[in-house]
Order: sequence, then C-alpha cells, then structure tokens
Amino acid sequence: MADISTRMQQIEIERSYRIAAMLEQTANTIENQVVGKLETVIDQWRNQVFTLDGILIGLLAALTGIGLTVTESWHLARECIEGISAGGVLPILSIVLVLGVIGYIHFAVRKSIARSILKQLPKEFGHDHNAARQFCRAFSKSTAGYRPMFLKKPAGWNTTNRRILAEVKEDANDYIQMLNDQFTNPSGHQEQQEQNQSAAGQA
Repeated sequence: MADISTRMQQIEIERSYRIAAMLEQTANTIENQVVGKLETVIDQWRNQVFTLDGILIGLLAALTGIGLTVTESWHLARECIEGISAGGVLPILSIVLVLGVIGYIHFAVRKSIARSILKQLPKEFGHDHNAARQFCRAFSKSTAGYRPMFLKKPAGWNTTNRRILAEVKEDANDYIQMLNDQFTNPSGHQEQQEQNQSAAGQA
C-alpha cells in the first residue's frame, strides 16, 4: 500500500513539473520563435508591397507622361497645378482622383501579396495544422488594410502581452522552484525517503 501511495505521489510531482515546464516552454516559443518568424514574414510582405507599388505607380506615371507627350498636352498639367494653387474645384478633384487611383493600386497590391504569402505559410508547419492556422490568423491581422505599413511589430504584440508572457515564465519558474524546495534538498532525496518510510510505518 505504501508503494502505491509513493508511486501516485511521484506521478503527481512529475505531472506538476511537466505542466510548469510546458508553460515556460510555450511562453519562450511564442516570444523567441513565433514572434520573430512573424516579424520576418511581415518584413517580406512589406518589401514586396513597396517593390510592386513602385513598379506599378512608376509604370502609371511613365504612361501618363508618354500620353501627355504624344498628345502635346503638358500644358494641361501646368494648368492643373496653377488651378490647385488658385483653389479651383476641377483641378483639386483631378488630384483627388489620381490619389484615389494610387490608393486603390496600393491596397490591391497589399491584399494580393498577403494572400500569396498566406497560401505558402501552412507548408512551413507540416502537419501542425493548429499552429499553422494560428500563425496565418496573426499574419492576416498584421497585414490588414487598416494597419499602417510602417508598423513593424505584429498585431497584438504590445507591452501588455509581453508583460503577460514574462509573468507566465516567472510563475512557472517559481512553481518549479517550489517543487524543488518541497520534494528535494541538497543532500539528495532524503526528505522524500523519510516521507516514504513514514507512510510505510503507518501502513
């Protein structure tokens, strides 16, 4: 009976160690691996967006310049600039239209490249579909149209969440230390042996 009781206690202790270690490992994985990988993928997305933006907007500007040259209509551009300076409604609407076209191109590029990267991400996680799904969700939130491009940190990775992870790791370490203090000592497992002997005597 004493052996059964001792073994059950050892199983509970081992389970407690595993739970605490798993919490600490999960927090470290999120902070050191997942967030870092997400930042890398976001940087890749941002660079591709800027590159394709530059190509498309540059191409649009070149075509506009060619069209004005062929039709000998550069005076329209000068008149538009002068009209804006004078507060003319039509020139201002023309500029708003141009900016709208550029904005549409930019957001279409953002969305297209994000979708392209999202299709490739699950392959990097193998059969861990849950991790792949969570990572893709985090990437989608970080590349949403309402988030400015200059934000380098993933969505939700802020001071509050970093503090929460730090507290999880600290609590896990404290719990492991408490288990060490309770069930071990510098001379070995003498305390555990005494408990076992006491339990055997009572049985």
